[in-house]
Amino acid sequence: MPTIQKLHAQLQGKKISPQSFADTANSEITSILQKTALKILTQIDPQASPHTRTTANSHVQPSRANHHSSKDPHEALLQRTIHFHRDALATLRKDLSLDDADTLAYHQNKLKQAQIDLLKSQTKKKQDKLLVNVACDHGDAGVTSGQNLGSMWNYLRKFRNNHAKNSLPPETRSNASTDARIWESGPATLNPINWYCYRFALPVGHHLFKHKLSPYDEKEATLISSRHTSVQAQASNATPNAHPLFMLPFTLLELTTQIKKLFPDKSSGPSRITNRMLQAGDAEFQSLLLLLFNGIWESHVQPTDCQLSLMQPIYKGHDKDKTDPASYRGKNLNDTLTKLFEGLLLARVTTHTESNNTLTSKQLGTKPCT
Repeated sequence: MPTIQKLHAQLQGKKISPQSFADTANSEITSILQKTALKILTQIDPQASPHTRTTANSHVQPSRANHHSSKDPHEALLQRTIHFHRDALATLRKDLSLDDADTLAYHQNKLKQAQIDLLKSQTKKKQDKLLVNVACDHGDAGVTSGQNLGSMWNYLRKFRNNHAKNSLPPETRSNASTDARIWESGPATLNPINWYCYRFALPVGHHLFKHKLSPYDEKEATLISSRHTSVQAQASNATPNAHPLFMLPFTLLELTTQIKKLFPDKSSGPSRITNRMLQAGDAEFQSLLLLLFNGIWESHVQPTDCQLSLMQPIYKGHDKDKTDPASYRGKNLNDTLTKLFEGLLLARVTTHTESNNTLTSKQLGTKPCT
């Protein structure tokens, strides 16, 4: 944890670049959350077993067999080992006369190692099953041609994106155009990136800039592009007369207020950090988070990871062709740390607009509390 404080001090002393601070501090915060979640979510229930008893020859006796043990002999052995050392620790902590530091450390180390081995075994089994299914779907295990093939997208969704529902069918239409910037609906294939090819070819602007099929006013677009650098430079230089709301660092009260407003069960983004994990952080964690956000706020540089998001295709309905990528809208799952920072920004902008009455009655989009 002192790493973030050290990074912030180096940023203040101009010993590291703002981008280096933003990327490293954001990575450190993400790592802290991920490691803490892994430790808590994989730990064994610390409650003592009611079946633990002591004898003259041994400190503890293992509890009765677990009725939910794995069918895999190796995993079942690890589960029994975990229960044995868990019961041993419970007994040692309950009976002060058996408080032996060496014995306590022995059971703690054995319990931790068994937990790690069990987690590795279960993860490997899940990965192996995924690879076998993928191999079968690609004809590597003697799959008949008439069998309904599954797409790689479905397996990747189940393995990684199981927090959000994907409705893409196994086969989707490919791009028949030789130019990736132009979409022409082609035959249905098992290519899992067909939908992304369609998204890339959407007329969003820069892909078709200076293209012969561009639907935009090229003269106006060229003019705007030529002014971009100067406008960006002017926007990045705050004047001395700027409102204090846009100059002062964020406070701990502002941060805790926004954390409380987070919806606990919202889907996570690429980092797999959930809102519940942020809300479970203590005062020390919140102070580190505040250092990260204030560093971003003062340097005007955001972490590279904050620019990433998970894209999920959602079927539009109305009996549209399910194999056509155009029948699906994209849903971005942004990083939760990014959304928390956006909440801080929105709160300040809202305060400024309300106090200065800068919104008109015709303002509809992004208008809070309406």
